[in-house]
Amino acid sequence: MKIADEIQYRWLALSDLEPGLLRGFTRTQQVNEVWRTLDGERKLVLQPFIDDWERRSRKRL
Repeated sequence: MKIADEIQYRWLALSDLEPGLLRGFTRTQQVNEVWRTLDGERKLVLQPFIDDWERRSRKRL
């Protein structure tokens, strides 16, 4: 286990994976550009949105 600035990093065990694991997890990210395939080429294009995992998305994980 490694501790940095009061954050603990450790390998998860199978027993750690329980239904409430992500209950307190807030996942919000502002995205401005995304990769798309256009005319057979990968290009970075402007497409701003906010990626916000709702409860259903966390539960599905």
